[in-house]
Amino acid sequence: MKDKDMRILGIMLLLTVILQGCGRKGPLFLPAAPTANPQAAPAQPSLEKPESKK
Repeated sequence: MKDKDMRILGIMLLLTVILQGCGRKGPLFLPAAPTANPQAAPAQPSLEKPESKK
């Protein structure tokens, strides 16, 4: 009898966790892909050698 009660309790807990989901209310969606913005790109360091000052 005790094994049957534990099995039922385990199944109920498992179902509770599954039904809980992620907790987000409303429809799930994928975020929009980021768009390439060349003006927002970080500045590239110059490969030229700086002229020495005398």
